[in-house]
Amino acid sequence: MWRSLIAVTLALLLSGCAHPAQEALQGNWNGQKVENFAADELAAATGWARGTSLHFQGSRITIRVPDEDSKSGTYRLAAIEDRRVTLDIVDSQAARSELVLIVDDEKHLRWDLGEGRSLVLQHD
Repeated sequence: MWRSLIAVTLALLLSGCAHPAQEALQGNWNGQKVENFAADELAAATGWARGTSLHFQGSRITIRVPDEDSKSGTYRLAAIEDRRVTLDIVDSQAARSELVLIVDDEKHLRWDLGEGRSLVLQHD
């Protein structure tokens, strides 16, 4: 009986803890450069990248992109495959979106923009 009680208690405590991947995302990530953009798009895309940032605090995310209002919401880890982390985001209007990140190391990650393109971000 005690083992069952202890197991249930541990399960409840652990479910309240953040996943290591969520812990690793915490803080500010600032855009540095883009990858796989055409030469004629590279200058504009690089300027956009350097003005873009992601901020993670707990289960909240704020995305800042040049010339747009900041977007905030809550996120959960939807999938983790090797270095690829998929986030399910719900904003204040209950709209859902997905964000795919590729973790290079503890200071660098890439936002998968689709079509082979990515935005490289660096942790503060």
